[in-house]
Amino acid sequence: MDKYRELQGSTLALLLGMIGIGLAITSAVFLLPLVKLLHLSTISPSDALLTAFFLGIQAMTNILAIYYINLFMVLEEAHRGSGWDNARRLGTTLICVPLAMLGVRFSVIAFGQFAAALITTLLTIYDLKRRMGGLPLGLQGANWKTAKASLAPSGMFAMIFAQHFLIFQAPLIMLQWILGPSVVVLFSISRTILSTARQMLAAISSSIAPEITFSFADRDTKKLLNIFHYSEKIVFAGIPIANLGAFLFSPILLQIWLHKPGLFDPLTYGLMALISGAMSIREHKTILPIFN
Repeated sequence: MDKYRELQGSTLALLLGMIGIGLAITSAVFLLPLVKLLHLSTISPSDALLTAFFLGIQAMTNILAIYYINLFMVLEEAHRGSGWDNARRLGTTLICVPLAMLGVRFSVIAFGQFAAALITTLLTIYDLKRRMGGLPLGLQGANWKTAKASLAPSGMFAMIFAQHFLIFQAPLIMLQWILGPSVVVLFSISRTILSTARQMLAAISSSIAPEITFSFADRDTKKLLNIFHYSEKIVFAGIPIANLGAFLFSPILLQIWLHKPGLFDPLTYGLMALISGAMSIREHKTILPIFN
């Protein structure tokens, strides 16, 4: 219990420090000529800055939410944490629908998303605290030595998750900056459609995560390797099927969803399908060391 308090409190303190740095960087957006940098013509400078700011603090809220969601594994209730994670994602998406129908500004929609993420995060923490009983969730037992020891493995995970930014978010910024919004629309829509295949396969990887954790804790190497190897066969067999299916279904979906089948570009969607497949391989390959 003493070790748990030290590790939990120290990692939370370290995370809050990083979130503080993130909030400072997010606040610095008000010093940037954002409209000019991104060639925005249909939004006012103040609205663009507020939108970026609210999206930034929403990202910081999501980081804190994921920290507490992962603590449900301490209770052997990872499924409950996944439920809260899905509720947070769904809430931030659904809030956009009525706000968009009302025709409000982008900054109002961004604030609505932030509010939905914050409320869901607070409910997650309340539910976790209620089920944890006497186990602490705050900064009790925090110390720099333990926090420093967690930096090296945290750095490895940071490199893994940075791949999402480098593959998806960074190109959006560069495309908007260099080529303008029309190319961004094509890239974003293709990413959204093709990522559905990756998300379907990721569900299989996530479902085995608790079993991997329990098998490792029991030192049951045979069971651990069986879980990973058999699930790998299923995921790797599904990668070409899921991505090829999403690629072939894209023109139909664009017609039904956006009534714009002309947005389908075979080269762009084909490359995005290959990227989605590669990321599915990476995500499943890293599931074993992450949950150990």
